[in-house]
Amino acid sequence: MTATIYLPGDTMKGTLVPIRVSKISSNKYQELVYIPKLATRVLKLRKGQNIAIYVDVEENCIIIKPIEIKTK
Repeated sequence: MTATIYLPGDTMKGTLVPIRVSKISSNKYQELVYIPKLATRVLKLRKGQNIAIYVDVEENCIIIKPIEIKTK
């Protein structure tokens, strides 16, 4: 099995910080990817926070960004 790990300066835009290599898990309803604590600390994410998940089809990756949902 071969894993491709992107390091800063690779083809993706921006600064990439390698955190860990992980596997996709699942439950009865969906696939799951756990976000390591180090990544949540770097991105200042917290439990219960709303995030947007984007798929970058050109780079073949997932992008997670924190968002605010304004209620009326």
